[in-house]
Amino acid sequence: MSTQELKENDIQNSSIPFVNHFNKLRYQPKWILKSSIVIVLAIISAFITYNTSNELLDNQSIANSQMDENMFRMST
Repeated sequence: MSTQELKENDIQNSSIPFVNHFNKLRYQPKWILKSSIVIVLAIISAFITYNTSNELLDNQSIANSQMDENMFRMST
């Protein structure tokens, strides 16, 4: 028996929960695809949020000094 076969037998006879599931993921990794999709979606979402918030702040008619003054009044 090779060491790989011994490791597989030990894993299959183990009493640790979800061993078979994680062993399957080791040989058929779907998590790489899923994690890359999540990262791409997070980057797109951050980009859209950044652009829309900048546009909304630029379109406001209140000057920054007035906004700071109003925030100070609300906090006191």
